[in-house]
Formats: sequence, structure tokens, C-alpha cells
Amino acid sequence: MAEHQDHLAGVVTYYDTHPINEQQILHALQERGVDLDNVTEEELKEHDQDHFGGLQATDVLAAKAGIKKEHHVLDVCSGMGGPARYIAHRIGCRVTGLDFTESRYLAAIKLTEMVGLDTLVDYVHGNALDMPFDEDSFDVVIAQEAWCHIPDKPRLIAQCARVVKPGGVIAFTDILCTDKLSGGDMRRLRSEMTFPDLETINGYAHLLEL
Repeated sequence: MAEHQDHLAGVVTYYDTHPINEQQILHALQERGVDLDNVTEEELKEHDQDHFGGLQATDVLAAKAGIKKEHHVLDVCSGMGGPARYIAHRIGCRVTGLDFTESRYLAAIKLTEMVGLDTLVDYVHGNALDMPFDEDSFDVVIAQEAWCHIPDKPRLIAQCARVVKPGGVIAFTDILCTDKLSGGDMRRLRSEMTFPDLETINGYAHLLEL
């Protein structure tokens, strides 16, 4: 239990000190001459996608997940809300973001209000391993390169399966383990990136079948 709490604290510190943050995003907008009192999602989206592949990767994920306007989407480990805002703006669906790091959660709320998307997008401060949602709450569950920080992958997938509606979709990208990953590399990832362990693509497939 203590080890788990230490890991959670490490993840929070990692993102509290991450170079991509609320102030960095606002500074980048100001550098472009954007009026922060009248910023739009079209302007913000170029700076708030904190994952590999940027907007194109989010487009692919949304298409693979089959997200439609009538859907309610859960973004697990939503960070500052870049994908949540972008998907809601582009598709018109409702999106709820869940994140454990308070600074990311508060930044997501602020940025979403700035671009006027708070009627479609909301955020919850909570743990992906103990989601504060009822069963069958969402049509689609998504995530982008965040589950590598979560230690208990079976429990994570079970929580996603619990909150998604029957016939719903769980779609995500993540950093995966392959046979080329050495023990030394994994130790470095644990130390520098707060990745407790990495799942394989076959491992995730097995968990999703359970």
C-alpha cells in the first residue's frame, strides 16, 4: 500500500513539474498574439495536445472508436483536457475527463472555460483505479499514452469495462512493452518517467477479453 501511495505521489510530481503545462500553453498563445480573453478552441488546440501524434492521433482514435455526436465519452487520465476539448469541439459530443493530478484537473477546467466548451466538457478529479462513476455511464472510454503510469492494469481495464455501456467501446493508445525493452531501460523508465510497468499489446488484448 505504501509503495502504491509513493508511486501516485511520484506521478503527481512528474506532471506538476512537466514542461508542458498551463502557463506554457498560455505563453505560447500570447507569443502568437492571441487575445487570451477571446481565445478559441481552433487556436488552443495547436498547443494543448500532450501526447504523441498530436491532433492527427486524436482524429485516428476518435474514428477508430466510432465517436458520434450523441455519445458521452470518458477520457481516462485526461490531463489538461486537450483531446477532450478537441473531440467535443469537432464532433459535438459530451466528454468527461478523469485525472488524478489536481494541477492538471484545474488547468483543464480553466482552459475549457476559456474557449467556451464547458457546456460539453466536464472534469472529475479522481483515481482511474477507483472511478467515481456508476456502471454503464459512458458510450465510449478513451485514453492517450497515460495508462503506462498506472500500476494495476487488470483493475484499470475492469474499471473501464464497468463504466462503459453494454456494446460500448474502449479505445486507447499507450506506450507498450516489446521484447526489445531491456531491464535497464525499464528501470530508467520507472525512475525518470514514473512508469511502474508496461503492458504488451497481447496483454491488453487478453485483459479486454476478460
